[in-house]
Amino acid sequence: MTEQRQDHMPLSDGQGRGAAGQSLVSVITPSYNQGHFIRETIESVLGQDYPSVEHIVVDGGSTDGTVEILREYGQRYPQRFRWVSEPDKGQSDAFNKGLALAHGPYVGWQNSDDLYTPGALRLLSGALDAHPDAAVACGGCSILDEHGRIVATRSARPLTVASAVQESSFFNQSVLFRRDTLVALGGLREDLDFYMDHELWIRIAVWRLPTVCLPPMLGIFREHALSKTSTHDLSPYRQRCAVLREILDKQGLRDDERIQVRATLSFVHLVLAMGDLFAGHGGSYTEDLEQAQRLDPLAVRTMTVVAGAFVGAVSPLRAPSGRRLAAMVATVGSHLDLGDAFRRVALGRYHALLALEAGRQGQRRLMVAYALRAVQHDYLWVLQRREISVRLAQYAIGVAMARRLATVLRPLRRNTL
Repeated sequence: MTEQRQDHMPLSDGQGRGAAGQSLVSVITPSYNQGHFIRETIESVLGQDYPSVEHIVVDGGSTDGTVEILREYGQRYPQRFRWVSEPDKGQSDAFNKGLALAHGPYVGWQNSDDLYTPGALRLLSGALDAHPDAAVACGGCSILDEHGRIVATRSARPLTVASAVQESSFFNQSVLFRRDTLVALGGLREDLDFYMDHELWIRIAVWRLPTVCLPPMLGIFREHALSKTSTHDLSPYRQRCAVLREILDKQGLRDDERIQVRATLSFVHLVLAMGDLFAGHGGSYTEDLEQAQRLDPLAVRTMTVVAGAFVGAVSPLRAPSGRRLAAMVATVGSHLDLGDAFRRVALGRYHALLALEAGRQGQRRLMVAYALRAVQHDYLWVLQRREISVRLAQYAIGVAMARRLATVLRPLRRNTL
């Protein structure tokens, strides 16, 4: 089935200006079977206090009622909302189709289950207007759990090669591009279905394109069981590995940037090695481990790095039994000659992760049980990781009360550590 709504006059005056002479913003939303969330996403775009906005939804042929919702908004907002529904090759293909349809000089990218905060597009477009040399503007991003609670926030940081490869700088939920920049970059890579956003940030950083960061939280990322980032396998790590290897081959990287890429790639290989080990793929395990050691020999001997990789590899297994988990820890500790201390560090981090997942699902009793196990294994690490303790408190007693409690306990925590 192919349906398309394009029978309206564009908001743009032909020179990229919309209502009241403002720069037209084209927001592109790839969509597939997100009917439960798509209406709220559309409202967060069309409800902005910035009137020069066109919303383009490129749907992959949804069968869950999404098309009916898109048709409704196309009829209600014939000059501001366009949509197409047809089979595509994935999220990147859908976004690139939307980019070809966009009329505005500024382009936003909002997922079909995520949101803008009020005023986001006004602030982002204002930033690009005020910084004509900037290719991209980005604000912070809040994390929304399945129950509609804000459980964490992430601030935008200057985009560098180092920050981009660590996946910690920009967020598509709160970013605005110049359209010319996206076209020059070639849009999103269609051979990637997990890592295409971070690969784009890396390209922007490697090209040394100027960016501007805004302090407010301008986007909302929604955590839920059906989101792509909740997929429980190691495919994202394999794509990340391939992209980082390509970056290492590029000319023009500074020595410190190359060191950071190598360190990150070593960690990814370490995660894949452990995944291979747990799956019984001995040959692949040996190959990935050798790659990790070759790229960053010290990291493979560093307890915290190995523990982080262990958690990354075990997480897709959906809480293995205590006996199997203990066997996994023992196997890794033995292979890397890390001793019994590794058991404490790895289990502390893993149970903290389980506690967060239980809290996200509203299972408070289970959350407390896992949190106690995490503290039992490695209480200092749990205390030092403020984002973990804060999120657990928010799940347990609510955001407002957790903030008040953090204010009271801050001096005590500082003295304890």
